[in-house]
Amino acid sequence: MKSFQERVLKDFDVKQEVQKNGHIKNVYVYVGKYASWGKEGEELSRYKRIHLWGGILMVICLVWAAFQKIPMNAFNWTGALTLLSFAALLAFGMGIIQFVCSKERLYVRDCKIIRELVLWGGMIYFLLQLADVIAGTVYLIRNESSVLSVITVLAYALSAFLAFVIFMVQKKLGYRELEAVCSREGK
Repeated sequence: MKSFQERVLKDFDVKQEVQKNGHIKNVYVYVGKYASWGKEGEELSRYKRIHLWGGILMVICLVWAAFQKIPMNAFNWTGALTLLSFAALLAFGMGIIQFVCSKERLYVRDCKIIRELVLWGGMIYFLLQLADVIAGTVYLIRNESSVLSVITVLAYALSAFLAFVIFMVQKKLGYRELEAVCSREGK
């Protein structure tokens, strides 16, 4: 089994350069393949805006709903699912931020990592929020429900819906591998 360093550095060549003061410096030159997102130009910008604004709205809905002082949020199931949702949101948010800040051409490895964070993090977050909505609905049916409790469940549902939309947009977007710009022989 290859070590972590071998897996990460497999697409890099190490060249040694002599600096002005006589010290030798290792310079890592990327020689692997590049990737690009499945869309280009204005269409890619539209996809990034969907990710950005959907993510911001999703976080606002979750934070607002989670910090309401209502008995439903203190219920074991909804409270636990909300805490787990925050953990999934961390990974999902990291993927969204990396995607929005990414350039049109990036390393294949980075493209796969961003895509996996958005897809897996988004689906896990969606499922946790869906379970939170179901648990909140069951709580509302069994106990007295206030208008604020119903709005809170709807905010959880909107957050889940936005996560699903971002998941589907990322799945539709895809990526493609580009031809290598330079080879190991330096051509």
